[in-house]
Amino acid sequence: MLPTRQTATKFFRYMVSGGLAVLVHLLVLALLVETTGMDKIFATSAGFVSGCVVNYLIQYHWVFSSGEHHGRAIVFYFGFALIMLFANAQIFKFFLSVLGLYYLVSQVLATGIVFLLNFICNLTITFRPSRKRL
Repeated sequence: MLPTRQTATKFFRYMVSGGLAVLVHLLVLALLVETTGMDKIFATSAGFVSGCVVNYLIQYHWVFSSGEHHGRAIVFYFGFALIMLFANAQIFKFFLSVLGLYYLVSQVLATGIVFLLNFICNLTITFRPSRKRL
């Protein structure tokens, strides 16, 4: 089944918001590693959380134009974000430690892997349009 025009528009907006979130993530990661010498796994986790905060606000208001109450949306969004944080850290660690890739390359690859799954979760669960109750 092909995506609808509305889904395609949301996906494009999701890519823009995700790109901004990735930029924040990479900036925090690089800043923590290069200026404080923080462990790369902890630094990427801090960057991930920073990117999530930026991403949530953009996705809520612009990508999905959610009418959902923040209470419900935030619980699902950060619930999925916690799962994605764990997945991101493990994938990052694999690329960094097992394959020996540079830490920023490792993070870009890890981000690419979790991107689509995260979109599907947010589209279908976190920011899905509310159904009227009878």
